[in-house]
Amino acid sequence: MFNKVLLVMSLTDKTDRMLDALYSICSNPATEVWLLHVMEDAAQADPDGAYYKRVKHRLEDYANAIRNAGYDHVQTLLHRHLHVANDVQDTVDGLDIDFVIMGSHDRGFLEGAFRGSNVFHAVRNVDVPTLVVKGDYDCKDFLRRVLLPTDFSRASLNALKILRNLREQVGEVIFVHVIEDPRDRDIREDREVAEDMLEELRTEMQDFGIRARYEIVRGHAASHEVCRIAEEEDCSLIFTGETGLSPVRGMLRRSTVQDIVLHATRALWIIPDEDSDD
Repeated sequence: MFNKVLLVMSLTDKTDRMLDALYSICSNPATEVWLLHVMEDAAQADPDGAYYKRVKHRLEDYANAIRNAGYDHVQTLLHRHLHVANDVQDTVDGLDIDFVIMGSHDRGFLEGAFRGSNVFHAVRNVDVPTLVVKGDYDCKDFLRRVLLPTDFSRASLNALKILRNLREQVGEVIFVHVIEDPRDRDIREDREVAEDMLEELRTEMQDFGIRARYEIVRGHAASHEVCRIAEEEDCSLIFTGETGLSPVRGMLRRSTVQDIVLHATRALWIIPDEDSDD
């Protein structure tokens, strides 16, 4: 499905799992794979320096591992840039990348907003599907069981096209709809409407040969319920839309998607809104 994939290599404990994500999602050996490491410090970017040589060597080791896994087109990139997220987007544009894989530093909300989480900024800016490896969860098959939260908006269902295209690799899809209402009221009508729509989604997946089911839950915070279900169902990743908020605006007007991005412990597949520029 994806022709050109960019792995943003921070060279942390998440890096090996990023390769597992590549292997399980982009199984076509003709896929072009680009490995990018961005250095924010000028001293690190000195080609004669020890840091630069060490990083270059590690990138080549990873590139050789990917080649040995059967991929024909693998290249490494070492960039110097003050803003990692901006360089990632520039690279995506320049190489016509259609899928990005990153590793999260798992910073909390305030630290991510004010102390420079490059991943947090990148997933807000990059305009192609982006998978973020998070937490300590170790997974070899990132499509084994995926969670798709939805409020039935177009943005929350952008992942359906990807699931259809990857239908031979997807094990199971769990749709989840959260009725988020702190008030003590009768939600039977809301539940009936949601169940009808979820049944349509389940049927659509099954028509494509994908096993699917759904859950409807009531909670005070949709993001909390989504993260909880992902843990309880042992999901391999969570599909979600983009946050579309700056760090400060996001702090003042917290979005469900942003909370999931910041607090989920499973891998996240963030799908940009195709019509966000309209």
